[in-house]
Amino acid sequence: MKIVYYALALLAGIALSVEGAIYGELGNFVGKLESSFYNFFAGTIIIGLIVLFFGRGSLGYTFRAPKWTLLGGLLGSIYLTILIISIPLVGVGL
Repeated sequence: MKIVYYALALLAGIALSVEGAIYGELGNFVGKLESSFYNFFAGTIIIGLIVLFFGRGSLGYTFRAPKWTLLGGLLGSIYLTILIISIPLVGVGL
C-alpha cells in the first residue's frame, strides 16, 4: 500500500512542474500576477466545493491554530508567483 503513496507523490511532483510551465505560459498572455490570481481563484472555487460536500473538519478552528501554521498560504502564494515569473525565463528542471 505504501507504494501507492510514493506513486502519488511522484505524480504530484510531475504535476507541479507541468502546472508551473502552464501558468508561466498563461502569464505571458494575461500577465504574471493575473496568472497567479487565476490559479488561486480557480483553486479556491474547486477546493471550496470539495470542502462543502466532503469536508469533515471545521474551518472555525482555523484561527485557533498556532499563528505560524497560517503562514503556509502566504508562502504558497509567494512560491507560485515566483514560479510563474521565473519558469518562462529559466525553464522547468528535472
